[in-house]
Amino acid sequence: MAGPAIKVPGASNSVKPAGAPNSVKPAGAPNSVKFVAKPTVRPASHGARDRWVSPHVAIDLFLSSSASLTRQLSCHDRNRPFGPLLLMAEVAMTRRSKRLASVAAVLSLTACASAPTPQTEPMMPPASTTPAVQPATAAHTAHVQDRRAVRRDMPITNMMRRALEAGTRDSTGRPGRDYWQLRTDYSIRTRLDPATSTVTGSETVVIHNTSPSPMPFIVLRLDQNIFREDAVRASAVPEITGGMTISRMLVDGRAVVLDAPPARRGFGRDPEPPAVPTAIGLDQTVARIVLPAPIAPGAHMTLEIDWSFRVPRVEGGRGLRMGAWPDSLFQVAQWYPRVAKFDDLRGWDTEPYLGPSEFYNNFGSFDVRIDVPAGWIVGATGVLKNPEQVLTVAARERLARVLDSDETVTIVGADERGP
Repeated sequence: MAGPAIKVPGASNSVKPAGAPNSVKPAGAPNSVKFVAKPTVRPASHGARDRWVSPHVAIDLFLSSSASLTRQLSCHDRNRPFGPLLLMAEVAMTRRSKRLASVAAVLSLTACASAPTPQTEPMMPPASTTPAVQPATAAHTAHVQDRRAVRRDMPITNMMRRALEAGTRDSTGRPGRDYWQLRTDYSIRTRLDPATSTVTGSETVVIHNTSPSPMPFIVLRLDQNIFREDAVRASAVPEITGGMTISRMLVDGRAVVLDAPPARRGFGRDPEPPAVPTAIGLDQTVARIVLPAPIAPGAHMTLEIDWSFRVPRVEGGRGLRMGAWPDSLFQVAQWYPRVAKFDDLRGWDTEPYLGPSEFYNNFGSFDVRIDVPAGWIVGATGVLKNPEQVLTVAARERLARVLDSDETVTIVGADERGP
């Protein structure tokens, strides 16, 4: 069955190269016809379409019996980027031809690295209607890599870029040569009053500025303020308690102003430092203490805070890690004012606490003393420093061997509770 004919405007119903018989089938290749683009195809004045015609591109068209087009292209046009694209090729006879014959075809152009000098005589297609694929050579591979270079670097955030420039992180995010961590050392004294469900505490925090930047202010996290009536939160709370009350605060022995209004900024400039330490946002989950003078790199500052809050009552569930079940069980977490995280990537972590979320803290040490009524059992992280004052002899013996056992060890049994 003969392949489809190509209709050329102004010509007969088949393409007839000069001097060839009236057939589109060159000798030795069934149902195929070949055209070669020559430097004299068209003058440059024939319009925008001629930009697709290059004297350095030899085009072979093969017509199969199923009316599909297969192509083989040798690319010499160094001004055209390689890669898949749609090419409109226009082929014509010389000016001395009796009529102008042209064939327009849409081809999918696949890049090739190099090819011999464009031919000016018709070439016979291979025996098969499918062009043979030549194995890639070293020169071919090198040229493709040179022309189609792939970007190897990955986009990074601005905070990672700053950390790389400062030397605090490497390209993987691991600590770099100049890595640092803020250190905060806590000393906390607190007590629980089961009758009123109130936790009262006093703490001293030593803030070590190990960063290379001065600190003009300190950011505090007051997570208990999520239980305030006017708090912004992502989910409902079991009870409104009024949040955390800060009754006293000192910075290096100087009293902090607790009821100052928010500082106003002038256009295009930061506010002037206050004459005395000033706290802003104590009714929020994130507060700020503005200092008269910044904490210099390598220096430290001592912060003292007295505070209290009421533990919300919970009828069921976990109560956002906080809750009192009648008057016999208290779950107390996120219960003390803490210095917010400060690192080399974002500086201060100022995201508000909304409830169903996690957080992270600075490294440091904790010296915590908890006062509860006689007979109450306290479970907490850390190392118990005074077991002889709060545990019986039998409970101390069990506690001493608990780390050597792979089984659950009961320190205080149900029948051992009480004063």
